[in-house]
Amino acid sequence: MRCVLALDQGGSKCEAALFRDNGELLGWGRAQEVGASGRSFDIAAKAAKLALNGNAIDELHVINLLRSFSPVHIQEMGIPKSCRVSVSYGSEHTGALALIGEECGVVMVAGTGARVYGRNRDGREVYLDGLGPVLGDVGSGYHIGYLGLRASVRGLWHARHETSLTEKIFDTCCKSVAEEKTGTAHKSSEEPKNGAIAKSIRKSFFASNINPLGVRLDDMVQFSLRNNDRSVIASLSGIVDAEARAGDAVAIGIIRDAASQMSENIRDLSDHLKIGNDHYMLVGTGSVAMKSDIYWQHLCTLVKAFAPNLEPLRSPLPPVAGLGLLGLLKLERVDRAQVRSTLFASVEKHLGRTLSKT
Repeated sequence: MRCVLALDQGGSKCEAALFRDNGELLGWGRAQEVGASGRSFDIAAKAAKLALNGNAIDELHVINLLRSFSPVHIQEMGIPKSCRVSVSYGSEHTGALALIGEECGVVMVAGTGARVYGRNRDGREVYLDGLGPVLGDVGSGYHIGYLGLRASVRGLWHARHETSLTEKIFDTCCKSVAEEKTGTAHKSSEEPKNGAIAKSIRKSFFASNINPLGVRLDDMVQFSLRNNDRSVIASLSGIVDAEARAGDAVAIGIIRDAASQMSENIRDLSDHLKIGNDHYMLVGTGSVAMKSDIYWQHLCTLVKAFAPNLEPLRSPLPPVAGLGLLGLLKLERVDRAQVRSTLFASVEKHLGRTLSKT
């Protein structure tokens, strides 16, 4: 049996999907650990093994996002030695465009990190951001989580800054610190102890404030001084989005600010490619773009003001399915239309079954 294994290695998780050469989905795997990157071999291997699920495969074509993955690495994921293995490389933007049947357009990725890509009909390409949380990743899950973390602490200072993020984010972060103290949490890189600083902050805080959450401020300081993997901070974006949907004004402001900064990158890209007045698709992919309605709606409103002919569309399927489609279309002797139709039907069936259980 000839198959394609797609590996979508993100900043926080890795998703894997196994497709038969006719487009049929045979297996799906997802691996994620707090504090571990989805780009690590261990996480990718766990996702791959779940997707492979003991299927008898004679020929396996692997498509992934990392050039560091070789056939030797893939073989270590539990594939029989007799299986012929080849590895190719795709990208989130080409996979997203493949899912909508386009070769040109704009793709914005807003997940743990963030970036924008565009290709016009003259073949010119522009790629912006994707530089990591210090230099960029504006509009990303990390961006939102970081702003949420800061807002949660500022919510103690005065009623003007009050937000439901304070209790929710404090609960999550302080629990993580408590687990680390007892040795049950994922270990972060060692940081110097800053108990004196935390106690000084807490003392000055209590001199002017009686909010009971203030007693946990020193744990928040300890959390902030750890060398947290960016996936840990990005995971807080889910709390921010949930509180925004519940109506918290501070959380709504954070989500809209992230969308606004992403729209600025799209504007820059549009100017470079000179496509502001032409019709192109703008595909949104990544967990933030695909799951946060407040983010997506605000982004679409802002983009329409400077590029009215860009047509926004959320990716119809997860990124791993786009990679899988790219891999399938590279195979010889395949019916491209049939492969596409079968892939969409089988992935949608899988996602519907998964959603019904959650």
